[in-house]
Amino acid sequence: NIKKNVKRGEEQLVKCLQNIRHCDCGTRKAARALDSIKALDKKLSSLGKVGKGFRRYKTCAIVGNAGHLSEKKYGRYIDNHEFIVRFNVQPVQPFSEYVGSRTSLRVANHRRSLALCCRGNFPEGKAKQNDTGVLIWYPGSQNEIMGNCRRRFPANPIMNLDLRQAKVLAGAVKDMRKNLYRLGVGPFGEWRQLTSGGHAIMFMASICDSISVYGITTYNAADKGGADHYGAALTEGNTRASAQTRARSGQKWHDWKGEKYVWRLLNAAGKVDIC
Repeated sequence: NIKKNVKRGEEQLVKCLQNIRHCDCGTRKAARALDSIKALDKKLSSLGKVGKGFRRYKTCAIVGNAGHLSEKKYGRYIDNHEFIVRFNVQPVQPFSEYVGSRTSLRVANHRRSLALCCRGNFPEGKAKQNDTGVLIWYPGSQNEIMGNCRRRFPANPIMNLDLRQAKVLAGAVKDMRKNLYRLGVGPFGEWRQLTSGGHAIMFMASICDSISVYGITTYNAADKGGADHYGAALTEGNTRASAQTRARSGQKWHDWKGEKYVWRLLNAAGKVDIC
């Protein structure tokens, strides 16, 4: 019985997880009382060192590639953050009014890290923006891929998450999923690994005082069909309607719905702000 599992004071939190308009100070208190949220900072502190050059940041923006970024000109708000994370090889030009122009770090999955490091498809690297880093999380062929990256882009910081660190991040997400199940949220799908967005949000939560999330599926209807990425939605000659397509990538490996509710829980707890 779901209602029996929801403790007193958590009813509004359940509503908040379904609709962001129901989130308030009370739901923040209830979210922060969950064991997975109380243990989060300690768990993330066990990550240890990741690459070089990371420090503590006051404001971080995590910018996904979702098509709903085409609906508003977020660029100046995104660029106002101290540290900005983007994904794979989706360029910011000529879309900077919508998605911003600055990039501090690109997080790449296996396929896109091959494109970035082995074929040179690194937007900031091509532009000689040497302060932009690359973070590779997929465990297969990491050393070989990173070696290619360093040869192609010797001035850019090239980093990786090792398997132990990736398991720390996945473990924190598993704990939050257990709390979500108890609250009656789900069922979720099976998953083999976090998405690139999942790795980035959890890792940045360990070094950012505040995190703003853009362009990652949270409270929209993208899981029912939507613009797959902002490049398709904003490219000249494409209307938003013609760019409507169901997202295809990673369906066998990632649990998009489960991650979506984890980000909602982090938002309810005040750990991230969904924009």
